[in-house]
Amino acid sequence: NMKSLIVAAAFLALAWCGPEDHLFQRYDADDDGCMTLTEYTNMWLHFDTDGDGSLTKLEFDTAWKDNDYGDEDKAPFFFLELDRVADGVLNAADFAIDDKYFDENGDGCVTRQEFKYNWDALFD
Repeated sequence: NMKSLIVAAAFLALAWCGPEDHLFQRYDADDDGCMTLTEYTNMWLHFDTDGDGSLTKLEFDTAWKDNDYGDEDKAPFFFLELDRVADGVLNAADFAIDDKYFDENGDGCVTRQEFKYNWDALFD
């Protein structure tokens, strides 16, 4: 029946969504299609298991694998790419720089398209 077909299509569409789609939807807290620096920071801080405001490489690698974001063997490289301050942890200083890379037009708003484009460039 038509209802079953629609439900099946919806589940199939969700299966094709990458982690970036789920992350954007989850951390765009006000659902305005714009991820602010605060929302971007909160996205990464969900990896912060000890709550100290910084991500160690171990926290990052573990969360990357536990969340099944793909390319688990590359997680250490992804950590290094995101550590813009090069101090061995990811924190507000790194997130502010990374957010600017994701914000293609510099308007203070990372759109879903900008997020997906840059996520794919960094992590695919």
